[in-house]
Amino acid sequence: MAGDARAHAQLTRLCAALRLGDPGADVALYLPYGDVRAAHGGGHDLWRACRAHVGETIPAVIRRAGYDVDLVDDDILETLGPSAYPIVVLPRITRLPAAAASWLDRVRAAGGTVLCVDSPAYPAG
Repeated sequence: MAGDARAHAQLTRLCAALRLGDPGADVALYLPYGDVRAAHGGGHDLWRACRAHVGETIPAVIRRAGYDVDLVDDDILETLGPSAYPIVVLPRITRLPAAAASWLDRVRAAGGTVLCVDSPAYPAG
């Protein structure tokens, strides 16, 4: 039990430290929590469900092209500037929160590229 608490505390500190600095990857891969929750409902492992939804092909293609990938979600978008990543990939997005769409608009306005893979939710219309 004490080991679990110690490991949890260390992991919490590591996560906080990783949020400090600038991203090192060139590509942000947006995790579609909204789509996954709508498809699977509650009571599932959100990480595994997102991984299954995104699939292995999209991250593999990005890496084969020589890019590093960071996974981003709606929570982290609140802290990122629009120039944090020159490329943002939206994998199979059918629901996109207004705040995320606004952030993506700012990415494009800052000269970034938003790649939509089977993502009818962005841009709107």
